[in-house]
Amino acid sequence: MKTIDLSEWEQSGGGAVGMSYFHKTDQSLMLKFMNPDTSIENVKKELDNSRNVYDLGLPTPRPGELVTDGERQGIVFERILGKRSFAKMIGEEPDNIENLAIQFAKMAKQLHSTPCNKSNFKSVKQLYGEMIKANPFRENLKEKALNMLESMPDADTCLHGDLHFGNVIQSGDGKNYLIDLLDFCYGYYMFDFGAINSLIKAMVPMENIFFREYHCSIAQATRFWIAAQKEYFGQDVDLKAKEDEFRPFVALKTLTMETESNICLPDVSANELYSVFGDIRL
Repeated sequence: MKTIDLSEWEQSGGGAVGMSYFHKTDQSLMLKFMNPDTSIENVKKELDNSRNVYDLGLPTPRPGELVTDGERQGIVFERILGKRSFAKMIGEEPDNIENLAIQFAKMAKQLHSTPCNKSNFKSVKQLYGEMIKANPFRENLKEKALNMLESMPDADTCLHGDLHFGNVIQSGDGKNYLIDLLDFCYGYYMFDFGAINSLIKAMVPMENIFFREYHCSIAQATRFWIAAQKEYFGQDVDLKAKEDEFRPFVALKTLTMETESNICLPDVSANELYSVFGDIRL
């Protein structure tokens, strides 16, 4: 693994999982450093996934090499000039929310129609199963959740694994890219919609944290998600029926979110989400 001189890089952003940097003299390079407690296995997994997704022809920044500054591990990527996340654009351009939602839905359709080489990625059931078993907060739900997971349909198409408005970016010239591919996998497309739904629902009691992380309000995010569903499923989609259809996928994704973040959701969210496992009150 190459050791880099961080003095050659300028911090450009940060989030829950790490920090990003631009090279001071080479505009073609950016660096994503994971938090120090991120395992080297997960950093390598994200690099492998990024390379395999790039090779599939899906729109994602070209990945480079694995690097370290002596304390953290990171990945060098192609820099997308002028990039902004869809989340940030939702907050900064409220008049453009519906247009962004249409673009997002079209990317999701492309993703969900792309067959995956199953030797390069985990299945969503394997990925979720590992994280549900490792959830430190919901021992009483694990057996029911794992049984529900196994009952879900199977498929061989690509899934982002954490598909939401913060993990799609747009370049200065209007091209869109998928990012943060640690959980990229294959399986039934509805798992990806459980991801965005669970993010919005779980954060309702924590809107200040939501705004800090995603730069938009929950109301704006909800408006975006409604428009995206209409583009993906058709303008006459029954949104209430879809919400009911999403519920098991939302509950399963929420359990994995708790594992990844090591944060136990407030009971006001957990009760609403986990009732799908049998009206359990936590």
